[in-house]
Amino acid sequence: MSPKDGPHTFTEDDWNTHSPAQVAEHGKNTPGIQIYRASKVASERAFWDFRREHQEQITFTMTTINPTWVIGPPLVPPTSPDKINETVLSIYTVLSGQPIPAPLAGSSASFVDVRDVGRMHMLAVQRAKVADGQRYIACAGLGAEQAIADILNREYVGTDGSRSVWFKEKGRTMETGTPGKGYKPDYTWPNPAGVTIDGSKAVRDLGLEYIGYEKAVLDSARAFERYL
Repeated sequence: MSPKDGPHTFTEDDWNTHSPAQVAEHGKNTPGIQIYRASKVASERAFWDFRREHQEQITFTMTTINPTWVIGPPLVPPTSPDKINETVLSIYTVLSGQPIPAPLAGSSASFVDVRDVGRMHMLAVQRAKVADGQRYIACAGLGAEQAIADILNREYVGTDGSRSVWFKEKGRTMETGTPGKGYKPDYTWPNPAGVTIDGSKAVRDLGLEYIGYEKAVLDSARAFERYL
């Protein structure tokens, strides 16, 4: 996405123009995250350029899916915790009793479960007539590291948590941070700038029902229990 000075809801009509401009200006001195984002823009623009240039010959549908921060349980668990993907590493970090990590620099704190990203690809094929030529943002909502800690403490440390007995038998402990700080019960938080990301087009067009933040965090944690 591109920075916005005032209230704005990002939709599929928006493109990241900031990162390519940064690369054009700074070249190899551009911060890595901006190079990464610019590469995403370049690849998608090439995708749509191909469609436009070969529209008379193309006999298949073309759709792009643009996920925000992807969390959720891995289909194939890593062989060791040091190989856990960066986007879900904070969940393991909290689960394993390490200090609650700070938010990743440059993150919008938006999220989508990896299973929903997979479903969107499937639905785009099943509803090809609707999805052909469309861009879709995959975004279920917002989340935060303190929220991860609160969710996992309720499940693994709290007396009513379904995994609390197992966790205690393991002799594990977990950082609590400042419960509830910085977010609302629905995992949103005060946003005076009014900048949001709208992933509802996939719901309308494809019939997707997003997995919520709490389930995504808990299912990820269950997948990482093997490392404790």
